[in-house]
Amino acid sequence: MDQSWSCYPYKNFSRTPFFAIYFLLVAAYVLGMAWNVSLLSGLAASLIALSATVAMYGNSTAIHACGSKKCERICFSIMLYAVSWSVASSLWLVSSHFFRDSEVFITFSFVTFALPPFFVFLACLMFLLAIRERLDMKQFAIDVLIMTTVLWILAVGIIETAGGVHFFQVAPLLLLFIFLDLFSIILVLSAYVSLRKSKNRACVNVIILGLFAFSVIDFVFITQTIVGRYTEYGVVYLLYTLPLFLFVWASEVIKAIVQAKRSLFWDEKAEKGDLPDNYGRSYLPAGLLVFGIYLYIIRLIPQGMMVAVLVLLVVYFLVSLFYQETLKSKFLLRFQLDQNRILESKVQERTAELAQKNEELEKIVNVDPLTKLLSRRYFAEKLTNLYKSETKTPSTLIVIDLLKFKNFNSMMGSLTADAFLVETADRLRRRYGAEHEIFRIEGNEFALWIPELEDAHRAIGIAREINDLLREPFGYHSFSLKVSPAFGISMYPKNTAFLGDLLKNGEISVREAKQIDGDFKCVLYNEQLHSYAKRRMQIQSLLETIDFEEEFELYYQPQYSVDGGRLKGMEALLRWHSGIFGAVSPGEFIPIAEESNAVARIVDWTMENAFLQIRRWKETCGEAADGLRVGVNVSPKYIGAIDFASRVKNLVKKTDIRPEWVDIEITERSILNLEPSVVRAFDELSSLGITVSIDDFGAGYSPLSYLRKIRVSTLKIAKELVDGMTPCPDGEALVRAVIMMAKELGIKTMAEGVETAEQAEKLQSFGCDGIQGYYFGRPMPVGEFEARHLSLPLSLHS
Repeated sequence: MDQSWSCYPYKNFSRTPFFAIYFLLVAAYVLGMAWNVSLLSGLAASLIALSATVAMYGNSTAIHACGSKKCERICFSIMLYAVSWSVASSLWLVSSHFFRDSEVFITFSFVTFALPPFFVFLACLMFLLAIRERLDMKQFAIDVLIMTTVLWILAVGIIETAGGVHFFQVAPLLLLFIFLDLFSIILVLSAYVSLRKSKNRACVNVIILGLFAFSVIDFVFITQTIVGRYTEYGVVYLLYTLPLFLFVWASEVIKAIVQAKRSLFWDEKAEKGDLPDNYGRSYLPAGLLVFGIYLYIIRLIPQGMMVAVLVLLVVYFLVSLFYQETLKSKFLLRFQLDQNRILESKVQERTAELAQKNEELEKIVNVDPLTKLLSRRYFAEKLTNLYKSETKTPSTLIVIDLLKFKNFNSMMGSLTADAFLVETADRLRRRYGAEHEIFRIEGNEFALWIPELEDAHRAIGIAREINDLLREPFGYHSFSLKVSPAFGISMYPKNTAFLGDLLKNGEISVREAKQIDGDFKCVLYNEQLHSYAKRRMQIQSLLETIDFEEEFELYYQPQYSVDGGRLKGMEALLRWHSGIFGAVSPGEFIPIAEESNAVARIVDWTMENAFLQIRRWKETCGEAADGLRVGVNVSPKYIGAIDFASRVKNLVKKTDIRPEWVDIEITERSILNLEPSVVRAFDELSSLGITVSIDDFGAGYSPLSYLRKIRVSTLKIAKELVDGMTPCPDGEALVRAVIMMAKELGIKTMAEGVETAEQAEKLQSFGCDGIQGYYFGRPMPVGEFEARHLSLPLSLHS
């Protein structure tokens, strides 16, 4: 059951005196109509109004005692309507039966009928004031203005068409009646279609129905009066009592609601953030349009007025649509502001807690969790603070890099590698922690900060001490590990004017130190290194933009068999003739390319051009090119790509060559961490006939387990091992062991860097399958290679 009736059931209302009085007097009115006794009908109508007045007065007094101002104003205004209608009805009864000859008295009594529409209009306004918090008043004003105008046009059409009376010839008093009635109709209809969320909708609907009923009945009464069709004390006059019945009923329910300490409408504060109830599409204009079309069809309004109604409704639709969008935007903005205020309050509530946690986090982020050394972030913040303080105190930074740590991590696992880093940090802390600050910059990179040190020789001496300290073997379970560090030294203000560049300069120096041979790898930063770093950046930028066809060229170095000196193939080696730098060594630009995305483009270009060249030689050199393979070095970064195998296959197909003409050369470093996807890629290439060679075998870490995982065709013995054969018998034994192992595994061998006949003869005696090096030829352009190696057969001893 609706909440408005749950506190005041229907049966309670049926027991009120007004209920019995109303129906008795309505029966008397009907008898007067039947017997044509107008005095009886008029007296019954006046008594109904009087009894309604008494009932509403009692209810208004009770509502006033409860302190509900909104309900009190509504009940008081409809009570005034009942009083005014009672007075007007009584005066009309007297004048129409006892003073028919007094025109003044009859006119005066008729004028008093202007009071009920006025008080009904006032009640509409009071009702509107009570619900204004739920409405957007601008939208409501638009609705009322346009709808009143439309209804006024329809009323004018009805009066002029049905009564044959020009509208502006109607008496001003009657026009006032019409205006009040039409305005009241629009007010209550607009309020009705707007109120979508009222908790006590049924009670509110009774009030609206009463206001609407009176306005419509009064409009019909005035219209009939104007066109001369009104019948005194007829059905229309009886219908005037219906609103009185509804108002008494509503006042009874309102009294019960406020006495139960309930709100007639809603809890305004709880729903303050909602969109107004009159947001959205209103069906009132559509109803008026249908009503207008009906009047036009039955010819009560002319065509011109119908067009005017249509234009007004279209204008209303456009204006309302625009305003509704504006209203929604304002609501969303207000909603966002409310949410912001809520968030602000929550932020303020947690500010103290966050401040405390920030202090704790500062301690955490400033210390490396693994080694418990100070972090890179703390060091950067320290430099920033020193720079802001404009200090001129000399200081030195020694950056320490543990060489080949990534390979060590891959072979030994992260737990062993972490233990190794912790031990490194402990050694540094025990030796220098009491005097200087020690930082873990990243992964395998540490730094020692020495304030007030500006002596370069002293700095190098400290680096040497650290070198001896860290080169001592590390014991971990059954392992004995030895590391080779590299050092980069940066000094302020000796070799940098900006304190913030200390770390950058130190890292540039240590990168250069890694290239040094020997037990002590240390570089002191200088301007030359800065130029070197600048050159690296320029090369990296050029590799992203240059036209490879204009600046790249492939050289070829021959590969010969040792069993008769027959040419077996060639290795394609990339050369860069830069328009800016001139000839740039692959040893310089390939590592730079591997740090960017340029390496994939370079490998693709190299393979495509090498494949095209081997096809030309196969087509033009006849028997001299039989059995030849072209070897192409592939970057580890390229091998790690997801589509490695498919890219090679696509290039083979694009260049229209046979897969067995191709040999992919990879370094040991490329396959230290063999992912299953990489193994599958090599298997896929091998199944096509493409061979795989391990370049520089024996030059670095050589976990031989990978030879069981991928199909290796050839081991290319590193130049370092070949060079070590001549002066050292152990060197010969090492090369012989590699060749014997390869034969046992069914893998061919190719010796790299062969430069003398003595080396060639020894390799032949060891059973090496192939030779590559300056002994047979340096890397050379295509034309020279064809002239020297593809025109005449070349023997091993020629």
